[in-house]
Amino acid sequence: MKARSIVLPGLALGFAALLIAPGSDSLASYTLFGSTLSTGQRDVRLYDNLNDAQSNNNNAPETEFPGYFGAELAIWKGITEWGSTTHGQGTGDPTQGVIGNGQANFDASWQGNALGVGGANDNIISGTTGCQSGVIAFAEGPYADGWRIRMCDDQWVFADGPGAISGGAFDIQGIIAHEYGHALGLGHSCNNAATMAPSGAPGQTSLRSLNFDDIAGIKAAYGAKASTKPVICQTSVSGTTMTITGDNFGATGNSVWFTNVNTTATGIDPRVIVSGLTSASGKVITLTIPASAGPGDVLVKIQGGTTGAFLSNAFPTDLVGTFSNSAVCPIVVDDISPDTVPALMPGTSQDVTITGSGFLNATDLYINTSTLIDPANWTIVNDTTITVDLPQFGFLATTNLLVASASDSDFGNITVEANTTPAMQLGTGDDFNVIHDGEDMRVVLAGTPGTLHKIYYSASALPSCHPKSKWAMGDQFSNFFYATEATIPAKGWTEFLAPVVFSGPDVDIYSQSIDITTAPAPMFGISNLQIFTLSE
Repeated sequence: MKARSIVLPGLALGFAALLIAPGSDSLASYTLFGSTLSTGQRDVRLYDNLNDAQSNNNNAPETEFPGYFGAELAIWKGITEWGSTTHGQGTGDPTQGVIGNGQANFDASWQGNALGVGGANDNIISGTTGCQSGVIAFAEGPYADGWRIRMCDDQWVFADGPGAISGGAFDIQGIIAHEYGHALGLGHSCNNAATMAPSGAPGQTSLRSLNFDDIAGIKAAYGAKASTKPVICQTSVSGTTMTITGDNFGATGNSVWFTNVNTTATGIDPRVIVSGLTSASGKVITLTIPASAGPGDVLVKIQGGTTGAFLSNAFPTDLVGTFSNSAVCPIVVDDISPDTVPALMPGTSQDVTITGSGFLNATDLYINTSTLIDPANWTIVNDTTITVDLPQFGFLATTNLLVASASDSDFGNITVEANTTPAMQLGTGDDFNVIHDGEDMRVVLAGTPGTLHKIYYSASALPSCHPKSKWAMGDQFSNFFYATEATIPAKGWTEFLAPVVFSGPDVDIYSQSIDITTAPAPMFGISNLQIFTLSE
């Protein structure tokens, strides 16, 4: 194992890196060791041999970091700050705006606990004794092939936070963020406000948050986050099945990394990996959760390259519920077509199309931001298209259709107008609904508010003709029966049950309505034809 002390500046870069007592401010300037971690070296574990009670006295759960407490939770948050984008919702630390701000092609894979301190390339964090005077913690190389971080537990008290650190203790989260920066290939920064500043102080929590100089450094080492880098914006679980939603997944050959539920041996790769997975439209991966997977992070690795541009952000899961980040995959409604609809659109065809993006995350669709539309009435065609069979609106006005996910929503406006010609829907409005003899038929009738409409039935599909009306049924009115009538209210439609005037087995019945109030020359308004089957 190579060793380097920041106290002795003449030795070569790339060896051990130490965090020591405070120094003076200087101009911002990151430094690089010249080596970076391969995608096979993104795992991080803790061998929790820390002796101080303050190191593991935090038992408050953090939603976006499920399943871990104490030092494990603090370390997980510390390494996650270097991630390419916001971790889940970004919450979990009272001293930071969001967690996850590296903006580079780098993301770590949290792997829980190890059974020992491991070797210099086992990627394990642990406590140690016998450090040089003034040294708080240090990272050991060779870095490109792995690393080890030691915390000088005999000289200092370490606290797990997550709030203010008191009693002369050092903040685990911030110190690990610094030391993990060394593991990533970054040297010390001359900017004393940076996470990679060469010194730390008791009670200091500012190291938790990356400074612009730290972000510039990790971008220089791993490249700025590629636009083609896979991204996860939602994990959801039903039973033993997980659905991962995001973008830039491969059509085939995807691998999903899970956090290992077990405390794992040194000298091994602890990641739980499911390989050979397909995606739907490059946006949705569905898989069975492996038995050895536990709460933690999920990452997606696509085939075609070995750099961090082919590995997604780390995204949380408790293997039970849904985690979402709308900032990563926002829902956007661009257009609703048609944007003006009649009060009644007979049938169950999905006649309205919503276009935009992020729809694969959608869970609900609302009218006027609050009235939930039955999921059976709308379909997510793909990430950019939703089709809708609109329910009956209770008004004639301009309103909105709102598309919502667990964490985001957007809407577009739609105008509801009165039907200009009579419209009728029997049952579902689809042809040949079956009605049993003796039952009433559900009728929805629409037209100009205030107008009176009469409904007629016939067992004949032959048309009828009159100087003021043309019907698609009734065989010149020789087979033509009055059923009922209704007046259209202000909302443009009315609904009721009407008796069926025929009886007999398996008879096809035809029906239309006529507006007898308005008679635009030269014809009365006749509705669309509705057909149902009368059955015993």
